[in-house]
Amino acid sequence: MSKKVTIVGDPQLPSKYIYEIIKKLESYGLSFACHDWLIDTSLEEFANIVLDIERGFINKYPLPENIIEDIITSEILIVHYAPVPREVIEKSKKLKIICSARGGVDNIDVEYAKKREIIILRALGRNANAVADLTMGFIITLNRQILHNHLSIKKGFWPALAPEELPHDLCEMVLGLVGFGQVAREVAKRAKAFGMTILGFDPYVQSKEFNNAGVIKSDLECLLKNSDFVSLHARLTPETRNLIGEKELRLMKKTAYLINTSRGELVNEPALIKALSEGWIAGAGLDVFTEEPIPPNHPFLKLDNVLLTPHIAGFTWEGQVLNGPKIILQQLEEILKSKETH
Repeated sequence: MSKKVTIVGDPQLPSKYIYEIIKKLESYGLSFACHDWLIDTSLEEFANIVLDIERGFINKYPLPENIIEDIITSEILIVHYAPVPREVIEKSKKLKIICSARGGVDNIDVEYAKKREIIILRALGRNANAVADLTMGFIITLNRQILHNHLSIKKGFWPALAPEELPHDLCEMVLGLVGFGQVAREVAKRAKAFGMTILGFDPYVQSKEFNNAGVIKSDLECLLKNSDFVSLHARLTPETRNLIGEKELRLMKKTAYLINTSRGELVNEPALIKALSEGWIAGAGLDVFTEEPIPPNHPFLKLDNVLLTPHIAGFTWEGQVLNGPKIILQQLEEILKSKETH
């Protein structure tokens, strides 16, 4: 008798893309039920729902009964952002594995699932390359003022810089990475190719891991004081919320830039607005915000020294669609092969 897998996609990652990759497991006798949660929701509206889920409100958007009916008769569940609260897990007596086709599991009641001895799989690093690429894009664009020069030419100006206004070569500059997970390590690879000196801060990472990546381990204060670019790559937790506030921004060089492609709440936005307005730092590159989309009257929109993108760091075809299911496929295949040999 075949084991059942339920796939629940959403507007950002429809189930057809997950199934197209995961269907390879049919050779192990698995059968599939595919659903799409909130599939008719606009991507803009769904982005707000995602923010709610990441903040812990997984019960705010319940799954419809027809999806739950398939889940409770399945051994394996694969989701992207679809919520898997305790109530669903309690009903799912056959469930052995829950897979998140992304790095986060904030849409799953992991604590209760572990009590049930359910295996939790996730696609760590699925969009690390995409986020790292945008981070380097911010660094290069801000350092060479690419957008400013582009807009100046379109307005009929031909900018010229005095010697003291010239930017430095990246190989003469220091990059500080706050958080040293998979994204930060990919940023480090790219920055090393440009010859940058790299400092890293992460209290949960051992010194040898920094050394292996060619990164100098640092405390946060030293990193902030010495970096020309400070790039945030920490996960949002109660400990890291408002990690960068007025005190931290005042430690940075006046010529330095802050880059955030992680989560908006890592930064105290009023403090950053003040820092940008009063010239405590040179500028910022921001892909994430406390409120998304940012309101039309937000102070960031009036500042010339901030580069903004609409939370797109992880949004490449590979980062958003292909890599998550591929990573889950690999993990599931290892489990299934292991069971075949025992």
